[in-house]
Amino acid sequence: MGKQRELLDSIVDACVGSGVEFTWAFDGSGTPHARDIVTDTGWKIVLDRGLDIFQAPLKTGGFSLSDRLQEQRISKGFYVTYVRTPTA
Repeated sequence: MGKQRELLDSIVDACVGSGVEFTWAFDGSGTPHARDIVTDTGWKIVLDRGLDIFQAPLKTGGFSLSDRLQEQRISKGFYVTYVRTPTA
């Protein structure tokens, strides 16, 4: 769990100055596990795989664009559901 905290905090740090405010929290309520993102603009994005949608980069022994460029990575099959929620 320490590594997860470290990686999530690195996302927070990477967003500083970008205009994106990223916060995270672990759900300790004991309710069933769900993977979703809730925005402050009234959307809930439900991800069946969470954020683990990419296959491992192909190791070709040399330089591979998929090691550095997300758009070059092969994705796994997944579903995304967008739900409009009432805004406060």
